[in-house]
Amino acid sequence: MESNLSGSLSSKWNSVKLSNEKLFSFENGIWTGKKMPFMQCKIVRNTNFSGDGYLDLSDVAEIAIEKRKLEKKKLLHGDIVIERSGGGPQQPVGRVAFFDLEEGDFCFSNFTSRLRVIDKNSISPLYLNFYLHYFYISGQTEMLQRRTTGIRNLDFEAYKNQSIPRPPLPEQRAIAHALRAVQGAREARLLEVTLEKERKAALMEHLFTHGTRGEATKMTEIGEMPESWITPTLASLAEIQSGGTPLRSHPGYYNGEIEWVKTLDLNDGIVLRTEEKITDLGFQAIRGKIRPVNTVMVAMYGGAGTVGKSGILRIPATTNQAVCCIEPNPQKYNSFYLLNYLIYIRTLWMRYAIGTRKDPNISKGIIESKVIPLPPLDQQAEISNIFFTCDSKIAALEHEARLLEELFRAMLEELMSGRLPAGALVKDAA
Repeated sequence: MESNLSGSLSSKWNSVKLSNEKLFSFENGIWTGKKMPFMQCKIVRNTNFSGDGYLDLSDVAEIAIEKRKLEKKKLLHGDIVIERSGGGPQQPVGRVAFFDLEEGDFCFSNFTSRLRVIDKNSISPLYLNFYLHYFYISGQTEMLQRRTTGIRNLDFEAYKNQSIPRPPLPEQRAIAHALRAVQGAREARLLEVTLEKERKAALMEHLFTHGTRGEATKMTEIGEMPESWITPTLASLAEIQSGGTPLRSHPGYYNGEIEWVKTLDLNDGIVLRTEEKITDLGFQAIRGKIRPVNTVMVAMYGGAGTVGKSGILRIPATTNQAVCCIEPNPQKYNSFYLLNYLIYIRTLWMRYAIGTRKDPNISKGIIESKVIPLPPLDQQAEISNIFFTCDSKIAALEHEARLLEELFRAMLEELMSGRLPAGALVKDAA
């Protein structure tokens, strides 16, 4: 049989097409009902595709469908939902998602189709889902998409005509098991990241109001804090300035060697590199200043999702005019303590923002006048070390998750192309 694989298949493998009606059945998605009686049904939409071959059902819409259509349109465990319309410039249409729930009434939207394996003694549904996920992430659906009125549509007849490699069923199951195990390990790491971030948030709430020494607290204009702490303004602690942007049209201002921080470089953590660099000529044009290591930065504008984002320089750099720089004064404050406090109060910056809700901004004057809770330097360092431990654990877990994602993609490529013998997986699983 025809195969679209670049490598040679094992002699025990063959291939099948999705158009084989003895093996597979398809069903188009559902629209809102028009004829009574109606019933509410959870509906899987394009927004529920998680991007890893599964569904994210944390936010599922409900629609009223015709009751008589539920049996035909209901998703069953092992069904595969295929995105037929949607996508975008950076996201081709053709994503797939495995439905792994045993209970509940779920249907699928009119922008999707359902693929069901009829003969599960011939094809493992989970193996098939992994292959179709590989088919998508390897870019092969891009050649099968058509555009109509700005929407990308999957050429479904051409999609169904693709050849699917079919190893013996035990090998299919072993492949699916191995790939799912790697995904499960990655999901476990990401769950640990979430829990550690929640732990850090709880620590912030406690440490910025009670400190580390168990001393009595007092109420101040910015809330509860230990009695020995003071409440200075940021302007009294440091020099606060912003930067500038060289003329974009000038051919000699960009692609230089000077690190140039924009709000996009701020992500409530350390800044080790910048997206863009400027030349000496560009630096002179903005009368720039090189900010030293440990400068704390705050985004003053750039959209509602950007205002208030913070960062700390771990490289000397200059900045644009949207970034407010709080230069370090180690005799007065610990930069990492200040960074974490600014992260802690990030949502509060919006109270002082001016402009529209869509395009708010906070001025340098507002930042200068901001009052902060400040413990003695030794306690600032102690609190900073606690947060550093949390951040280090989060970074390590995120790194592990990235490595597992790379491992998954490498295994997927090797297994689905036939280059990695699946027979070895069967022996390992036995």
